Amino acid sequence: PETSEIAKPSELLNSVKAYMNVLQCVENYVNIDITRVFNNVLLQQTQQSDSAGEPTIASRYTQWYSDVLLRRVSAGHICFSNTLRSFVSLSAEGAIPFNAEEFTDPTELRSLAELLGPYGIKL
Repeated sequence: PETSEIAKPSELLNSVKAYMNVLQCVENYVNIDITRVFNNVLLQQTQQSDSAGEPTIASRYTQWYSDVLLRRVSAGHICFSNTLRSFVSLSAEGAIPFNAEEFTDPTELRSLAELLGPYGIKL
């Protein structure tokens, strides 16, 4: 399904934090400011493309949320639940299951905001 095209923001954030922890351990043995490196890389990932012209985290998530999620909201397959504070999928017979809440609950949206930082994304 379409959800396999992109990781949940919380999963990506956990991976980034794990890489950061490993590299900060390496920093004890080499003369590299890992925090500065990560800040520069993550800042670059808020742009539409990186220095090599490749899509960034921001552009991939912007594309996915606008193409997959908003398309389903517009088609009436997803609605917002005040109780869950998340978008939820409305099941349709014969449709491929898709759980919008897995990508739009408060934890996922906080993780996405942490990944993208204060610059946000532009649709």
